[in-house]
Amino acid sequence: DFSQQEVYVAAKLSGDNALLQAYNSGDVYLAFAKQAGMVPGDATKKTHKLERNLCKSTILGLQFGMGHSKLKTKLKLDSGQEVSDEKTQELIDAHKSTYHAYWQWVKDISQDYKNGTPLVTNDGWVLFCDNKVMTSVRNFPVQANAASITRRAIVSCWELGLKVMCGLHDAIYIITEHPDVDQDVLNEVMLWATEQILKEEKTTMRID
Repeated sequence: DFSQQEVYVAAKLSGDNALLQAYNSGDVYLAFAKQAGMVPGDATKKTHKLERNLCKSTILGLQFGMGHSKLKTKLKLDSGQEVSDEKTQELIDAHKSTYHAYWQWVKDISQDYKNGTPLVTNDGWVLFCDNKVMTSVRNFPVQANAASITRRAIVSCWELGLKVMCGLHDAIYIITEHPDVDQDVLNEVMLWATEQILKEEKTTMRID
């Protein structure tokens, strides 16, 4: 599967270098905590497990358009601890200040959509201006382009003779009698599809 695909797509589409740096660190959630000054620079998953979990919930929740109330609930469910209104807002503010280019991009595409400009993926899929749910509108560029990457990869797999069983979110399942060989082919196809949709010469997307 694509590793944290939607975070990478969001970073590339929005041109947010801080978010891209967090992704390229190998652990976007811990990197966010470090960038926002919530943990020291030498923090690890083991030394700051709670902080990393809270940052993970924040990144995923906000990218899916959660507001304060829903994010607070998610933080509690994911961490197993009560999270105050103040702490929830602190995490929201930290994300918005750390990844301000991403949030400006979200604001811009939302305003353009309200003004009558449809949203279009890099391979031509269109969201016309009749969707009244703005969380759905804000999610569209990232989720739809991520889906386009996976779809392009699956088509290419079939063209190369790989037996694709199914795609599931950001994962592709194949049936093979030669897993070592075909896995390498599949990895290359997934990276190629990423470059095609995101218009990259050399992607830094990771494959797990």
